[in-house]
Amino acid sequence: MNIFARKKLVGFVIFVAAFAATHFLVLFALPYIIEDKAISLLESKGVKFNTWYAAPRVEPEVQPVVRASPDLSYALCLIDLSDGPMQISAPKADNYGSLSVFDGNTDNAYVGSLMGSGTLSITVYKGDMPTIEAGEPVQVHSNQVVALVRRLAPTAPLFEESASLVSQSVCAPLKQ
Repeated sequence: MNIFARKKLVGFVIFVAAFAATHFLVLFALPYIIEDKAISLLESKGVKFNTWYAAPRVEPEVQPVVRASPDLSYALCLIDLSDGPMQISAPKADNYGSLSVFDGNTDNAYVGSLMGSGTLSITVYKGDMPTIEAGEPVQVHSNQVVALVRRLAPTAPLFEESASLVSQSVCAPLKQ
């Protein structure tokens, strides 16, 4: 193999290695980095782990999430599964509402409707399924995940009604 062909081969190998590293970063590492940054931002705003937090009404001045819908109310719970499974529940209501759980890589691990009557309860866990469940089991792959409640609240009275439901919600370690 002559020197010119060898240089071309080395250049091609370097290109493939750089492409593979970038591909890995974008597809596998970046989602975890994004989730970590989002959790850090929420913690800096006083959001604690394993407790529900009702976000203020969405207005341009208070949008930590780019282009959040002003017609929705948001409540979230940063979940730390280091000490075991968590019980998550939220009351249902007449208006549209949903409960979602996002894994540490930003994957949506669960979504359930909060329309109707009663309460939606789930058990979020990592690893083996707990012997006692408090609702539908939801397995995740990270120790730190996010539960998010979204409710239709286009007016101030509906926003206040939605915000009042947060105190009836549970984000707590599963009692086994």
